[in-house]
Amino acid sequence: MNELAIANIEYIESQPFLVVILYGKDGYFIDNIIVPYENTKIAIRWLKALRNRHGIKSLNVWTSNQELYGAMLETVGIAGEIKHTDNTSETKRMIDEYKKLLAELHEIKPTKPIPKLPKWRYRLFIMLTKLTNLIGGNGKYDIEI
Repeated sequence: MNELAIANIEYIESQPFLVVILYGKDGYFIDNIIVPYENTKIAIRWLKALRNRHGIKSLNVWTSNQELYGAMLETVGIAGEIKHTDNTSETKRMIDEYKKLLAELHEIKPTKPIPKLPKWRYRLFIMLTKLTNLIGGNGKYDIEI
């Protein structure tokens, strides 16, 4: 079995990211890349850099993205295969794992804003907080909630 890379374009909110996961000849994880996606030329450069970094002559790549697949067909040394999204779901799992970190790092704002807390809930929250502090002794006792 040769080295296999799984590459897709995944989204955090509306920001696209190129996600590449590289597996070795034994089928175990070797390396991964998560970078903001700009275009297919740069994505192919990332795949070539990954191939060169690990000394791979011909890299097999699975993708479920037609744009990436088309660019791979034009590239020597990268053998692209179009697959169903079930076969390339590792990229989605990888982007979900690093979603908070990437959103903070690239300053990605949520597409739908968080609703403001209603006044009655805010007042109830303040009252319950004060009651909790009162019962706990307002810091007088060594108690953790």
